[in-house]
Amino acid sequence: HFRPHATPNAHIHRRAEATVEEVALKVYEAEKELCQHSKEPGTVVTDSKTHVKVAVDGGYISLLEVQLAGKKRMGIEDFLRGFRLAEGSKMV
Repeated sequence: HFRPHATPNAHIHRRAEATVEEVALKVYEAEKELCQHSKEPGTVVTDSKTHVKVAVDGGYISLLEVQLAGKKRMGIEDFLRGFRLAEGSKMV
């Protein structure tokens, strides 16, 4: 499961691997946002243009730099231009 640990609002630079909509995704850079929410861990929150956040216990992980299998690493806005990620999808 996608569960990186970090201090409040810290950048995470360890690579993590996850699956979303049955597609393998490598996460190279992310940021932890501490807050309260009622979403199930792994739930994707996105505006489909500028940000992707994944619900975790105690907040969200904002994805900043990712890579799809066979593609180059890219910032999240570039990723969202070519990959449609539905609000409420599950990332594991």
